[in-house]
Amino acid sequence: MDCRIIENGESCLALDSAAREALSLCMHDLREYMERDRPYLNPDLSLWQVSRVLKISTKTLSRACNQIEGKNFSALINVYRIESAKKLLLVKKERYLTVDAIALRCGFKSRFAFNAAFKKKEGMTSTKWLQTMKDPTTKGL
Repeated sequence: MDCRIIENGESCLALDSAAREALSLCMHDLREYMERDRPYLNPDLSLWQVSRVLKISTKTLSRACNQIEGKNFSALINVYRIESAKKLLLVKKERYLTVDAIALRCGFKSRFAFNAAFKKKEGMTSTKWLQTMKDPTTKGL
């Protein structure tokens, strides 16, 4: 099924099963692209750029993010960036890196943007999260 079929302007609230399936396929393609090519590491990544690579309209890609993942495109990209940052924070050989350097390496334009996204996703700062990962008595918090 081609994910472009949902561009007929039907209501986001009333997706039929074919449209939902098409959006799911778009999300599958997006996830595959994110994991394979890691474009989220580019701080200037845009919805337009990704839509061109995937050959999906920006409207459809945005709708897929919102309807299937419940997040807008930027928030979804930040999830990938945060997961990448968490891996770097835990790797011993990367411990020489500052949080700022890790944030930039993972595609954030600033530490402020990184901290805001990290706290929104994890409910705590990256420093606090790293402390909980080091201290097994706090992992359940």
